[in-house]
Amino acid sequence: MSKGYLFENKWKNLLFHGSLLTPYITIAEKDRGMKICRKVVKKQIDERKVIAELQKNARESMVVIAEKCGLSRQRVWRIIERLEENKTIWRYNAVVDKDKLGVEKYLLLLKRTNVPISKEIFFFLDTEEVKQETSKIGVSVDYSFFVHGSFDLVVGITVNNVKQMKQFCEMLRKLFAGYISTIETLDVLFTFEESGIGNPNPEGINDFFLTENEVNKNGENNYGGG
Repeated sequence: MSKGYLFENKWKNLLFHGSLLTPYITIAEKDRGMKICRKVVKKQIDERKVIAELQKNARESMVVIAEKCGLSRQRVWRIIERLEENKTIWRYNAVVDKDKLGVEKYLLLLKRTNVPISKEIFFFLDTEEVKQETSKIGVSVDYSFFVHGSFDLVVGITVNNVKQMKQFCEMLRKLFAGYISTIETLDVLFTFEESGIGNPNPEGINDFFLTENEVNKNGENNYGGG
């Protein structure tokens, strides 16, 4: 391992875990260390700028992303390539309108029993065996999170009907037999934002509420009926 590598990593550790005000370094080392720190911070800022633009529109051209980030096209390309290689960016996906597709989305909230469970059980959701089973019943798993709180696992799914959702819940109970005590289901009625993308039809939320005229009309009917 080279001295240069050790020196650079010492300053990265100082940047995130310590202080630059230490009596054990020379002025020359401090100057060099400050340059490395600024370089690390600049790298992180540039990466977050690029990620923010990709989250808005992953199909945007390198030229446009570079202009919005104030970077060169070559630097943006190198940043994206690095983020893909180190798995900071997992993959790119499309955010779709469930109503136009005629599908339904559900959130499943799973609570564990007191039986000890290994991490392999959770990763089992992403295996080919489970994917084949979910595909058979027409279910698409959008995401799954291991969480802290009243529940232990949150799973988002897309289905054609409530029957498929029920079948998926039964499949989970069988796969995690003895490990799951409760499965709560939430029907997603309206999506305001998903993956950083705002709903282009926000007025759709109005379908779930009464208009002022309808409220007044209901009030008159209730009063008249009294």
